[in-house]
Amino acid sequence: MSKHVAIIGTGNMGGGLARLFAKAGVSVTIGSRDIGKARTLAAAAGNSEAAGIRAAVESSDTIVLAVPYAAVEETLA
Repeated sequence: MSKHVAIIGTGNMGGGLARLFAKAGVSVTIGSRDIGKARTLAAAAGNSEAAGIRAAVESSDTIVLAVPYAAVEETLA
């Protein structure tokens, strides 16, 4: 298992995955354009921190893209 996981997205899927990884003892960074949402989700998940998308990706061993299909291109840009 990776030491540090970035979850890009703060919706239901991103939040659920953040909680599962954190519960398993994995360090998680939640990346989002909306840092406030990411902070709220990180606080609820535990063992997590919030960051912008680029910072989350650059600090992690594994990246989980948890955004709607329609948002993938914009998020990756």
